[in-house]
Amino acid sequence: MNNEVENISVIIPVYNVEKYLDRCIQSVVDQTYKNLEIILVDDGSPDRCGEMCDAWAKKDDRIRVIHKANNGISGARNEGLDSSTGAYIAFVDSDDFIDREMLNSLYEKLTEEKADMVVCGFAFVDKQGRFIRSWQPKEEGIIDSGAALAMLADEQLMNPGVWNKLYSRSVWESLRFPIGKLCEDDFIMHEILYRCRRIFLMKDLFYQYVQQKNSIMRSAKNIKSWDNIEAIYSRVLFYEQHGLQQTLSATASLILDKYFHIRKDVPLHTKEEKKRHCEAKQMVRYCIRKYGKHISRKEVLNFEAPGLFRFCQRIKKQFRPSA
Repeated sequence: MNNEVENISVIIPVYNVEKYLDRCIQSVVDQTYKNLEIILVDDGSPDRCGEMCDAWAKKDDRIRVIHKANNGISGARNEGLDSSTGAYIAFVDSDDFIDREMLNSLYEKLTEEKADMVVCGFAFVDKQGRFIRSWQPKEEGIIDSGAALAMLADEQLMNPGVWNKLYSRSVWESLRFPIGKLCEDDFIMHEILYRCRRIFLMKDLFYQYVQQKNSIMRSAKNIKSWDNIEAIYSRVLFYEQHGLQQTLSATASLILDKYFHIRKDVPLHTKEEKKRHCEAKQMVRYCIRKYGKHISRKEVLNFEAPGLFRFCQRIKKQFRPSA
């Protein structure tokens, strides 16, 4: 580690997680990298989280607590960013936890490689912390922003979450999360990667991503799910604006895949649900008409006329010769 150790601001948005909060904070307090500014943002949590945060601040003078009215994880993270002072930024979600070597290892790689961001692998774990599966970069090493943006079209190659990463503070200058949106990370990850000249990828599974059956991301099967389409559409517009043509074809495929995934789960009963679906469909249509020449006619038919597509599939199956 360098002799001149710099502060890392660790931003933890807190809401309704009293069962898991101590484990999360303990994992940050126990980091082998000690020069931390730990910012707990109590987002108007209705349980005991606010009291628990205050108790932790009394035990460790590196911890600062912000109590605010509830307006979602984006608002909490933004509040943490606005009040942070560290040379580097990290995020940890309050029901997750991290390996005690995570911040030290990411800091060392970031400074050694003169990178703007370091990405590590992460493990999906259950509520007891038992391993389920993992995500990690295919290869370790330095990549530039162009390569990272190309990888973002495949979440097996570049996870869009902000939490398995360490950032130079300059990456976040004038950049904040969108308020009131689901999939808030998807709205800004392309801009983060665009701002990074050098990104280091490492395979170590330092971040423990807890799978919660009742989490917002896992349980949302409602009108807010279409925010994911809006996020990818905003990415397409960003690429157009910055002349990143090489990424548009793959992103058109991504937005169509996201659309199919959401369409099968989200109801279209109310006028507002139908309106939001129509808006999302227009965004997808724009992307595949401009950049989806490689997309098969079968997929396009499924998108434009799902009823006709299912009818054709039934007819095809009916007349398929038996083995």
